Amino acid sequence: MERSSTRVSEAARTREGVGGEEPPPAPTPEARPLPPPRRPAPTPLPPPLSVSRFDCRSEAARARAVMDVATDLFPLDAGQRCALALASTLDPSGAPCEGHFGAALQRGAAANGGGGLLSDGYDYVMHGRVFRSRDVAGPGGGGGGGERQQEVLVSCGGLILQLTAPPGALVRVKLDANVYVLCRRA
Repeated sequence: MERSSTRVSEAARTREGVGGEEPPPAPTPEARPLPPPRRPAPTPLPPPLSVSRFDCRSEAARARAVMDVATDLFPLDAGQRCALALASTLDPSGAPCEGHFGAALQRGAAANGGGGLLSDGYDYVMHGRVFRSRDVAGPGGGGGGGERQQEVLVSCGGLILQLTAPPGALVRVKLDANVYVLCRRA
């Protein structure tokens, strides 16, 4: 009898698994994994914009601007005259622009005098950050013989604006400052 009881316990051990572990439960409908959530089809990307680099020279201020322009948005031809302005805000009152550009900014500008935004008088506006400001040798002065000039580089979402002007002309443009670049045809 002892033998049969030993066999029963061996049989019980094989049903329970090695080491006394219980076999995994049979899958139930509740234990099935859920299918992954359905995601909407990705929105197709718009076609890339055409970008051209323009080398612009000031007539009066002895300044130079080399700027990347999305020519699909602001067609500009070589030799065409344009006006370029820098601003730290689009609010005509000079109040800083908080947050993102949008209806709230437009309402704020309208509430401050009803004049709209500085950008209303321009055809092309970029927003960026000054990432470099330094003194450089002026034209004709590669060896230090030319007049010193200030160079400022602004990144506008990958489009670059390089301004070079006599000292003092760009004194209010500070490193890491947010800048609006405004352009219109002259």
